[in-house]
Amino acid sequence: MGDERNDNKVTRVLREVLDQAVENHEIAGANLLVTQHGSQRWYVQSGMRNIAQHQPMTRDTIFRLYSMSKPVTATAVMMLIDRGLLDMGDPVSRFLPGFAHQKVSAEDLGIVTSDIPTESLGDIARREGGESQESLRENTVPISRDVTVKDLLTMTSGLSYPDSSHAAGRGAARVFDEIDRNLLTDHPLGTLDIANRMGELPLHFQPGSHWMYGTSADVLGAIIEVVSGRRFGDFLRTELFEPLEMSDTGFFVPSGKQQRVAAVYDNPLNPMQPENALDGIGVGSGPLKAKESAEAALREMATNHLGIRYHGETDPAYQSGGAGLLSTLDDFSRFGRMLLQGGEYEGNRFLSPGSVEAMTRTALLPPQQRDYESWQTGYGYNFLMRVLERPGESSLLGVKGEYGWDGWLGTYFCNIPHDDATVVMGLQLTNSGTFSVTRKIKNVIFSALSR
Repeated sequence: MGDERNDNKVTRVLREVLDQAVENHEIAGANLLVTQHGSQRWYVQSGMRNIAQHQPMTRDTIFRLYSMSKPVTATAVMMLIDRGLLDMGDPVSRFLPGFAHQKVSAEDLGIVTSDIPTESLGDIARREGGESQESLRENTVPISRDVTVKDLLTMTSGLSYPDSSHAAGRGAARVFDEIDRNLLTDHPLGTLDIANRMGELPLHFQPGSHWMYGTSADVLGAIIEVVSGRRFGDFLRTELFEPLEMSDTGFFVPSGKQQRVAAVYDNPLNPMQPENALDGIGVGSGPLKAKESAEAALREMATNHLGIRYHGETDPAYQSGGAGLLSTLDDFSRFGRMLLQGGEYEGNRFLSPGSVEAMTRTALLPPQQRDYESWQTGYGYNFLMRVLERPGESSLLGVKGEYGWDGWLGTYFCNIPHDDATVVMGLQLTNSGTFSVTRKIKNVIFSALSR
C-alpha cells in the first residue's frame, strides 16, 4: 500500500478529473472505488445522481450495470462447470429447443460489426418497413455445426444485438421490439422465451468463425435456469450475492431503495434522442457556455433499452444475463475481490483457482481475434470479459493480465492481478461505455499503482 501523503494526492487528482467532467456537463455525477489487498485504497465521488431532485452522488448509489452484468453471468456459468453440471462443448440446443436446426444469414457472410447496441429499436423497425421473420429466414444457409456454450462465453456464436446494417441484427431488433411491447403488460416475455426466440433467428455468421458482440450472455442466463432448475436471479442471489454480501445487487430494486438509484442521462455527444444533442457547444473539449445549466445540458432518459425496465421495483420476467443487473460500488468490488482471490471470499469457495485462471486468459482463435482487435486493440477476450494482452497497443494504460468489462451507461470494472487491485466506477450516461472520462481515471490509477 502507498503512503498517506501519496494516496491523498492521488485522491485529489481523481476527484479533480470527475469534478471537471461534471463542471463541463459531460456527466451528471460519478463515483469511483479502488481497493487493493482487500482494503480501500481510493474513493471519490462528484456531482449528482439525480439533477432534478437535487440528490448528490453518494457511495451507496445504485447503478444499472447493463453489460457489466456479463462477468457475473460468466462466473455463474463457470460455477456450474466446476460442479460438473455443464460442459462448454454442449450444444445450446440441448437446453433450448429454439436453437435446433439453426440457419446462417447468407446476406451477412463476410460482414462483421461489433459495438455496443445504441440504435433505437423503433427506428430500426421503421427503416426496415416491417421485415417479417419468414423473410429473414429465406436467404439463409445451414449451420456448419451447432452453437456451443463456449461460443456463447467467447461471443463467437453469431448472435447479434439489434443492428440495422445486417439481417441478423434486424432480426434481433424484432425480438427486442416484441420484448418492449410486452414489457409493462401483464404478460411480459420471460428469460427462456426470449432466448428461444433468439435461437430461431438466422445467425450473423457460422458458429466459431468470427467474434461479434451480441446477445450470447442473455442466452447463457437461460441455460443457467435450465441446468440449475431455478430462475436465473434466484441462482445468482443464493449462490453469489448472499454469500458475497452483495445486498444491493439484483435484477430489481425494491421500493425502499428506489431513491438511491441514479437517473440516466442522454449523452449530448451521442444521444439516443436527437433533440438531446447539444449542437456546437463542445461538450468534452471544454466547459459549456456559461448560460447552460447541467439540467439543460444533460436530460434524463427514462429508457427501457434492451428490455430493462427503467423503474423496476419487482422481479422482472426477463432476467437479462447481458444487461439486467443493478449494483453499487462496494457490492461489485466484493465480486471482483472474490475473483482476485482465486474464487474465494471470506471463507466461502465459489470457484476453483484454476477455473478463475481459465476464465481470465484469452481464448480467441486468430480469425476471431482479428475481429475483436478491430474494436479493442491490445486485448483478448474470454468468459465475457476483456483481457489485456499487449498493453502498449491499448488506449488505456494498463498491465498485462488485467481483465474486466464496462456497461452501456458508463459503469466500469477492472481487476488488476499484478497489483492485487479492483477498480469500479459508477455513472449513468447513455452510449458511453469506456469513454474519455474512464480512460483519464484509469490512467491516473495505473500511474499511482505503478509507483
